[in-house]
Amino acid sequence: MDFKKLKCCLQEKILNNRKAYIVAHEKLDVDALASALGLYDIVEHLGGDACIVNDDSPLLVEQAVKKITDETSLYTSFCKSDEIKISGNDILILTDVSKINRICLKDKVKQFDLNNIIILDHHAADEFTINTPNLFIDENISSACEIVGRLLAIMNISLSRQKLYSYLYAGIILDTQKFTTKNTSPRTMSTAAFLMENGANIQQANSLFTLDFAADRRMQKLVEFANSKTLKTSIAMDIESPMTIYLKEDIARAADYLLTFDIDSAFALGFIKENLVAISARSNGNVNVGKIMRYYGGGGNICSAAANINTSDIKDVYDDLNNRTNLEPTLTLKYTPKL
Repeated sequence: MDFKKLKCCLQEKILNNRKAYIVAHEKLDVDALASALGLYDIVEHLGGDACIVNDDSPLLVEQAVKKITDETSLYTSFCKSDEIKISGNDILILTDVSKINRICLKDKVKQFDLNNIIILDHHAADEFTINTPNLFIDENISSACEIVGRLLAIMNISLSRQKLYSYLYAGIILDTQKFTTKNTSPRTMSTAAFLMENGANIQQANSLFTLDFAADRRMQKLVEFANSKTLKTSIAMDIESPMTIYLKEDIARAADYLLTFDIDSAFALGFIKENLVAISARSNGNVNVGKIMRYYGGGGNICSAAANINTSDIKDVYDDLNNRTNLEPTLTLKYTPKL
């Protein structure tokens, strides 16, 4: 990623336009939210007027996301997509996402000048990626928080609140699974060190991911029947009660947990609401799970990916994923869900 070009792009756009709407993917995680908060401070530091746009239901957000939102809402402008009025010169900054079908502003993107849309992401582009000349995507970077952390260092900007450094650090440890995945580079470590030097608290960052007993039980139920058809891949699903509704974070944690064993890739799936199946995929870098998730209409990078599938037949998704992980890359057709 050309950080000097990204720096100049942000400076030029904010100087000339001032108003910036910052948007991450729907169903925020810590990497998405923390990177948005970091960009919020960058925009404000450059003299712009920033607003973070998000439509997630407060009842469905992850525990860590809710905690960060509650702690930052007093000094950060959050708004809903139906509350904003876009003018011709406004800027749209996307972080941790590039795809129009994964943002709450999908119906309003056309109101922005494409030259005023800036995208920062570490997931692969596809046919849904917004076609802007200001596209900054690098799959070799660990997280959106690493991108923002490196920007802060290059631009010599100090964040307004010391806790924001801890949140950015938390986003990095989330997406690198505590610096264990192959997308953890020397640059990742130097960015983490920069954040610590500026006040990131490791204990505070890790505390965001502390499981309560109920959450741990849900995750363990998912992995209890994880298959091990091969020594290299494992797939988790609640075989006993497949129609159970899970939190998306439970499914993600199940995939993270499976990858702690001696395997190359891990997948977990479950319903997150009626007729909507979520898959979380993790890899140690030897399997490109981002490529596999694109068969299901999702995406990600080589080490971390996900997909949502509109279907009532989770067993069919499970069977297809089981076949695909054993046969990939020979099985290349996109999955067609049963409704």
